[in-house]
Amino acid sequence: MRTEPRPRLTPPGLPVVPRLTLLDEHGGVTHEFPLERAETLIGRGAADVSFDEDQSVAREHAIVSRDPAGIRIRDLTPSGRGFTWIFARDVHVLEDGELILLGSQVIRFRRLTPHDILATGPAEQAGSRVPPADVAVLEQMLANGRTRDICYVPEGRAILIGREHGNWVFPYDPTMSARHAEVRSRPESGDVVIRDVGSRNGVGIALRAEQALSDGDRLLLGKQVLRVDLQ
Repeated sequence: MRTEPRPRLTPPGLPVVPRLTLLDEHGGVTHEFPLERAETLIGRGAADVSFDEDQSVAREHAIVSRDPAGIRIRDLTPSGRGFTWIFARDVHVLEDGELILLGSQVIRFRRLTPHDILATGPAEQAGSRVPPADVAVLEQMLANGRTRDICYVPEGRAILIGREHGNWVFPYDPTMSARHAEVRSRPESGDVVIRDVGSRNGVGIALRAEQALSDGDRLLLGKQVLRVDLQ
C-alpha cells in the first residue's frame, strides 16, 4: 500500500485540523475525519467515526485523545475479540506477548524463559557445530485463540517470514508478500526486533496500551485503514 502524502480533501484556506484519513486498498484517500474534539470514538453505531457496514469493527473499537501534548490512541476492544493495529514505520523492539499482523496472519511473540529452554532438552551437537540457544518463539494464532505452527528464534540469528521466501513461509496467504518481514535477535542489546522488508501492506503491531500517534502513522481497525494526518 502506498503511504506518500495525498492531496487534501479539506477546503483550502481553513486552519489545519488533525484528522484521520480513510484509505482505500490502493492507498487513495476516500474520506477525512477531523479530530476536533478532546476525544473521538471509533466504532459503529453512535461512534464519532462510524463504520456500520464493517462487522469486524467493534461498536466501541478505539478512542483517540487530543490535547496540547499531542494525539494518542487507546484500544477498547474486549480481550481476544478484536484489535487495533498500528503499522511499524521502523525497526520495532518486540515485547513478550506482543501480537504481530503479517498479511492475514496473527503471530504472537513470546520470550523463552530459562525454564522453557531447559524443557526442550540439551542442544545436540551437529557435526562440529553446536546450534545457538533459542531466545524466543513465534506462534501462529488461530481465530479460536489456539496455536497452530511455531517458529523458534535462535540467539543472534534472523528469521525471514514471507509467502514464498524465508525461514517461515505461508504460501496459502495471498495477502502476505513474497518477502514480508524479518525478526532478528540482537545479543548486543538482548532484545528481539522486527522490521518490514518491503511488503506491500506492512507489519502491524497490536496496541496493548495507550500510544502516542505521529504524522503519517497508519492504523487498522477491522478492515478499515486510517492514516494519521497532523499537518
